[in-house]
Amino acid sequence: MGRPESRSMFRGHGAKATLLLIPLLCLLVAEVGHGQDPAASRLKLLAAVEARAAKDVELDRPLAPSDLAMLFDEDAKVASVPPAELLSLYEAAYQKARDNRPWWEKLKPGSGWIFGLTAGILAILWTFFQKAIERFFEWLGKGLYSFVARFRPFWWLALRKYRQALVRTYQELKIPFRPGRPLSMTEVFVPLKVNEAGSTELVDAQTALSKHRRLVVVGDPGAGKTMLMRHLALTFAREGLQDFPGQPVPILVELHRLNEPGQDLVQHLALALEQMGFPNAAGFVSSGLEKGNLLLLFDGLDEVNRDSRNRVVSQIKDLTQKAPGCQAVVTCRRAVYNNELAGWTDQNLKVVEFDDQQIQRFLSGWAKEMPPDKPEKSVEHLLTTLNERPRILALARNPLLLTIIAYLYCDTPFVLPHSRAEFYKNSTNLLLEQWDQFHQRGRNQYRASHKQLVLQALALFFQERAGQVQQDRRSAPLAEVLRVIKEVLPTLNLEVQNAEPMLDEILDRSGLVLAIDGRTRFQFSHLTLQEFFAAMELETRADELLELLGKDPDTWRETAKLWCGLDHDSTAFLRKVERLEPLMALECLGDTQQVEADYASALIASFRFRLGNESADAEAVRRALALVAADIRPRGEQLRKELIASLMDSATPQEVRQAAAQVLSHTNLPQAA
Repeated sequence: MGRPESRSMFRGHGAKATLLLIPLLCLLVAEVGHGQDPAASRLKLLAAVEARAAKDVELDRPLAPSDLAMLFDEDAKVASVPPAELLSLYEAAYQKARDNRPWWEKLKPGSGWIFGLTAGILAILWTFFQKAIERFFEWLGKGLYSFVARFRPFWWLALRKYRQALVRTYQELKIPFRPGRPLSMTEVFVPLKVNEAGSTELVDAQTALSKHRRLVVVGDPGAGKTMLMRHLALTFAREGLQDFPGQPVPILVELHRLNEPGQDLVQHLALALEQMGFPNAAGFVSSGLEKGNLLLLFDGLDEVNRDSRNRVVSQIKDLTQKAPGCQAVVTCRRAVYNNELAGWTDQNLKVVEFDDQQIQRFLSGWAKEMPPDKPEKSVEHLLTTLNERPRILALARNPLLLTIIAYLYCDTPFVLPHSRAEFYKNSTNLLLEQWDQFHQRGRNQYRASHKQLVLQALALFFQERAGQVQQDRRSAPLAEVLRVIKEVLPTLNLEVQNAEPMLDEILDRSGLVLAIDGRTRFQFSHLTLQEFFAAMELETRADELLELLGKDPDTWRETAKLWCGLDHDSTAFLRKVERLEPLMALECLGDTQQVEADYASALIASFRFRLGNESADAEAVRRALALVAADIRPRGEQLRKELIASLMDSATPQEVRQAAAQVLSHTNLPQAA
């Protein structure tokens, strides 16, 4: 009976013991799960985070906070690390791993900015490569074209490019006074009128050119001789020379390039073609000379030095003798031409001044250039202004000077003066001083008076080159131009380093000097401007001018006339000029500002009494008297009265009356008409 009771007691106590052991076992299990030291758990977590951060750096892709929490949730709890601290630990580990990478790994294209930079560099290199390829093929194409152009089967291609180059070069009239604003040659070109030798009949210049095999065209400076040659070339390029027998190919050669020997005339013809897109043209030139299908345009015999002129004339004669089928035209200033080509020429043509209709037609090309904000300015108003100023109207009959007048009227506040000397002085001063008011690049760096003195020195230097063997008085190399400027600058209290910047400003803003031959040589935009500035330079050196005039009257004639137009007494100078060449003294009198009245009257009378005497210089005498009679001051008025009296007196011989009428007609005065 005791044993069952004892087993029952044991069961009861066992159950109770079991119940008591369960919490203990749970606690033991929990302790087993958390049995690691918290510090050790944290180190373990940190190591895992750093390993993950290092891997993410290699991938260049950091974990998002949500992914980080999911990945390390359990470990963070074990290590008692809250989410915010876990994120801080990861970010620190990621940055540390990023900073510890070797430099070459930092440059891996996996980095976005590196990829962008690399792509940009590659794009630049590709663009450069493309341009290099384009330039290579362009060079290859030019080289191939240059090679094949010498062969007859490809001359048609070279001629096409030659025409295109002529159009590009001559379709616009580039005016140095208006850089970047050319005029259309078609709109402003006025067909010139010429007189054939021994005839007073006016004929169209281009028509006359088409009728003669050998021609000399003479005219005053700026009369349009060069523009006539260029317009002829442009006409060929656009429509061909239909009026010329055989429709020849024109080649324009500027004769001043022959001042310095080294190439014969045939080589210059080939060079002229090469500069207009027809390379290696020697074969074409030889063939054209042989077959007679070239029109040889030789422009500017007056621009050849006196010592070189006979040589150049001989070259022209020799060449055309070997090519009798080719037409040839030579242009020259009227005052300089001394019949060097007599016996060679079929006809001499003299370009006459613009008449009123030609002036109006030329100015009509400027109609759209009139300032829209000044309705009072118009072609009609300018024509009226010119008619009120006969001396300036006389200048306006010269195309170059008419261009200057039109520019000043349209683009500046310039008021046309009454005298020729004032016009030159005021217009050049305006081009030097007030240009900066209209120039987009701001005000001038150098004073107008300083630039004028530099131009005076350059002009005299260019003029004096005519007396040197094999030198071109129209242009000079850059080194010599800079040398002259550097000699002037110290007298202006300027450093010689200013030479080239001052030259650039004169070139860029005044248009009075031009760069030619790829900026290796320089010249005045027109010979008349060069002669005017030379006269200014010699204003106080009359004896020096007289000496130069005596040695080379052709070169210094116009300079002497302009010198007399300056504001000083010219009596003594004129007396000495009269002893050298009486007619030149009368020509100078027409420009003179100050002279003794008795001397002027005696000089005029000595020539007025020659009217009606048809000597070799009769026309020159009539024109010189007209220069004096056109003066609106008392001297000119007195001469006009005397001429009118001779004209109206029936007792006066007919030839004298006719000569007086011709003098009056040359004055361009409405009263004379």
